[in-house]
Amino acid sequence: MNQSKVLGIVLACFSLAPVLPVMTAEVAQAQVLEEIVVTARAREESLDDVPTLVSVLTESDIQRAGIESADEIVALTPGVTMFYGSYAADMQVSIRGLARARDAEANFAYIIDGIHYSNPWAFKREYSDLKQVEVIKGPQGAFYGRSASSGAVIPPATPAWRQRRRSAPALLPTAPTPRMR
Repeated sequence: MNQSKVLGIVLACFSLAPVLPVMTAEVAQAQVLEEIVVTARAREESLDDVPTLVSVLTESDIQRAGIESADEIVALTPGVTMFYGSYAADMQVSIRGLARARDAEANFAYIIDGIHYSNPWAFKREYSDLKQVEVIKGPQGAFYGRSASSGAVIPPATPAWRQRRRSAPALLPTAPTPRMR
């Protein structure tokens, strides 16, 4: 390559320099990623520190998409599908292609505030005050028991949910139960 071509390329690069945007402190601050805190391993930790595949819908994702139901959560989570069988109560969630047999125990753990809900229909409800949803993909039996063979769905409890749980009446017998002989 001759010297005139090299000189032309160098001059062209320097002439474009004023056109390129200069990164200001405001732009740099706007480009900083927020840290996502998850409870995938039954304790709060950064998403970057969790050694398993976790999909997280943050509060901004939920508000932007207008998520209010389990169907909408599933629609926005890659690798997760929800389908219905031949009768009304036959709802199944498949995480990474792992689904349960019909009329068998759920294949995913559904955890709210440390409480495991074993019926898949507990997941199929309206979510009006949702702040974040974590979907942990892959077997999670060590943390959430045998029903977590395909993963876990964890919507962290909101203050409104905790208040409803505290104010629920206790299910105590009102009269002594007869003894069987």
